[in-house]
Amino acid sequence: MRVEWFGQSAFRLDADGKTVAIDPFGDMSALSRDRGIQWDYPAIAGVEPDLLLVTHEHSDHNAVEAIGGKPAVLRSTAGTGAPAGGKDQPAYQPPAARAPFKSLGPTPDEDSPARLSPPDGRVG
Repeated sequence: MRVEWFGQSAFRLDADGKTVAIDPFGDMSALSRDRGIQWDYPAIAGVEPDLLLVTHEHSDHNAVEAIGGKPAVLRSTAGTGAPAGGKDQPAYQPPAARAPFKSLGPTPDEDSPARLSPPDGRVG
């Protein structure tokens, strides 16, 4: 597997002729200027993945326009207020409602995905 880091949380993974892009960022000049944040990463260019993953809706993670081609896009609804399980379920679900996942123990952030794992311990 080949892993390429573009900066911040943006990555490209290549393996077996397939490409996955994760959390692309776009033009961050306004954020950099307005908040005094140093942003020295070059623009993402030439990335045409098969799959694009957006882990959450912050501008430094969700710039799908920075990615070329026509990838399948999987976007998390974390932080958007969108219902977690459909229009009839609340955006927040307590850990007991997240079956078939089980808690790995307490963390500082109750909603952290890091605290969940499949019951058999496998990922993927």
